[in-house]
Amino acid sequence: MYKKYTRKQELVIITFILLLALVSTYFIYNKFSDERKKVDYNSENVDVVFNDKTGDKITIKKVTPLNDNVGLSTKAYNFEINNNLTEKVYVKIQLIDDTKEINKDNCEDKLIPKDNIKVTIKKNSNESEIYRLSELDDGVLLEDTINPIAHNTYAVRAWVDKDAALTPGSSMHYHGIIKITEEDSLVG
Repeated sequence: MYKKYTRKQELVIITFILLLALVSTYFIYNKFSDERKKVDYNSENVDVVFNDKTGDKITIKKVTPLNDNVGLSTKAYNFEINNNLTEKVYVKIQLIDDTKEINKDNCEDKLIPKDNIKVTIKKNSNESEIYRLSELDDGVLLEDTINPIAHNTYAVRAWVDKDAALTPGSSMHYHGIIKITEEDSLVG
């Protein structure tokens, strides 16, 4: 036997369901936005905003050799640099070893050799070039100019070269940091 609901009871039930949906959506949104916390570095001239919870850290967790097409579709480490001045700013973007993490893990003998790591940096919507990490002078990915009161977005990717003579799935790994310097002063 079906129970007949009055309009008032139906309205209360619908209101309760909508309220439950709104509260659930709020908590889901906050959970995902907390996972993508921004890590900020700033100086008087520029602000650097990393759009990932790992901030400036780049990690390759295990040996998974990839061809360049697949490497270009791996996880991007996104950040933007905002110029706060009314004149151009010159920045240098590097990928350097995270010595603090390497010392903490005591893993110097388990690091992927730099000639087996490929990296790329993409500025705004421009095409990106692929480099071996060992080819970069002091890890310099890009030296760039940012126009007055403007910002540029960047995406850095790193992967193990498909021709690497390393055992796939091994525990070898890489710890790196994206380092940004602006006119000889360290920003991030």
